[in-house]
Amino acid sequence: MATSTTAASTLYQSPLHESIDYRFAKAIPDIWAVTAEKFGDRIVALNDPHAKPKVTFTFAQIYDEIRQFAAGLQALGVVQGDRIALFSDNSPYWFIADQGIM
Repeated sequence: MATSTTAASTLYQSPLHESIDYRFAKAIPDIWAVTAEKFGDRIVALNDPHAKPKVTFTFAQIYDEIRQFAAGLQALGVVQGDRIALFSDNSPYWFIADQGIM
């Protein structure tokens, strides 16, 4: 029996058992550069199928979005030590904002 591979299914074929050394990380946001480099666009990291339209991010996309969010805060004058309140529905965008704030 022949099998077909679609673009969507290839995102899930990368093995997750590949180990990554996170000992360098001092905080959770430190891991995103490494996971983006290791897994890139091969693995879906965040998926919200209930959103309209559906929202899906790979590790590389998450890393880019987190960096853009953090840069936006810096452009607004936010500096280390400032306090930021985040009010949002639970969504991939909340996660990106949370990590960008850190």
